[in-house]
This record gives sequence, C-alpha cells and structure tokens, in this order.
Amino acid sequence: MPAFVLLGLGFGAAMPALMGQAMAVTSPSDAGVASGLVNTTQQVGASLGTAVLATVAASRTASLLADRHSQADALTSGFRLAYTLSAVFVVVSLLVAAFVLRTPRTAKPADAEPAPFDASAARS
Repeated sequence: MPAFVLLGLGFGAAMPALMGQAMAVTSPSDAGVASGLVNTTQQVGASLGTAVLATVAASRTASLLADRHSQADALTSGFRLAYTLSAVFVVVSLLVAAFVLRTPRTAKPADAEPAPFDASAARS
C-alpha cells in the first residue's frame, strides 16, 4: 500500500507539471494537438513499458524455472529484474531531462524586430 500511495502522489504531481510545460511552449492554435500528443504519449508509454517489463519478468522467471529453481525464487528474481530495469529507465529519463532538454529561449527586447518605417511620421 505505501508504494501505491507514493506512486499516486508522484504521478499526481508530475502529470499537471508535464501538461503545463507542454502547453507553455505551444501556440494557442497548436494547443489541442499538443495536449493530444502528451496524453497519447503517456498512454502508449505506460502500455509499452508494462509490456516490456512483464516480458522481462516472465522470461527471467521461465529461465530460472527451467534451471530447476523454486517457483518463489524464480518469481522473486523475475520481478527484481523488472523493477531494476524500471529504475534504470527512471534514472536515464532524469539524466535526459537534466542534460538534454532545454527551456526555449524567449526573445529579448534587443532581439525584437524593429518596427516598420512609417514615412508619414518622419515628415512631421
């Protein structure tokens, strides 16, 4: 139960921040596409991640059962491998977020485009 509470708190804190970040860097005309892309990525990523980790755990368990380990030891080892791989994915994701992703630059006033020349204002 404590792990599920932590998972819920972490997911509840991460998803609004992720959605806010995705919406902050898009134009209003692209907001619907960006929102859909974030939600689709979250759903597909969770499905693929679960499938990969379950396959790894089942493969490890089957391998150990074939080597005549006890069922409890084989299951424990399979789940341990899946959880370790999951933790590695989290660490790699944190490293990518810290060192690869950058905040988009905002235009400084000096970088702004000059106003077009108004000939009528120059005469007066």
